[in-house]
Amino acid sequence: MELRVTATARDGAGVARAEDGRVIFVEGALPGETVVAEVVRADRRWSRARVVRVVEASPERVPVPCIHQLEGCGGCDLLHVEPGAQLRIKSSMVVDQLVRAGVEAPDPALRSLDDDHGRTTVRAAVVEGRAGYRIRGSHDIVTPDGCEAVDPIAEQLLVEGRFGDAREVTIRVGNRTGDRMVLVDGPTGGDFGIEVP
Repeated sequence: MELRVTATARDGAGVARAEDGRVIFVEGALPGETVVAEVVRADRRWSRARVVRVVEASPERVPVPCIHQLEGCGGCDLLHVEPGAQLRIKSSMVVDQLVRAGVEAPDPALRSLDDDHGRTTVRAAVVEGRAGYRIRGSHDIVTPDGCEAVDPIAEQLLVEGRFGDAREVTIRVGNRTGDRMVLVDGPTGGDFGIEVP
């Protein structure tokens, strides 16, 4: 179905309306775009869909730089958006949630992402000892051989770390200090068999 996207939902999906009035949340679509989308989950009043083809692209759309996102990796929702627009979208999501909660939302102060080294906190699932991201809408896991969205120190821990019997790991780094922390979620008692670089 062809849809005109008018807004961004709190999870980064584009928001459109079907001809019958249902709200459609379109993963990978941006406000102002016209897309051909395929419904992946339908409810009486709303549906979730994914972009099959972009008919009219937003000027804020950029090529996805990550092969893992193209494989379905759910680690990043806005890689198809230029960095300045990502910041505006994320800020508006926060302001919208504050307003919905009845909190007076301040005017967000936006800063440039030019000096940003990527995420300093990563939460990842573990399969066969390797950390990875869940595929969007699935319990399956993509184990990346690199991740441009995270700080280089966190990327090294994510890619080279071995986490034994853990179910999940949270990796945190201080991008100014180089300090590293790995939190492990797994079976109680015993040795997880963790090896980090």
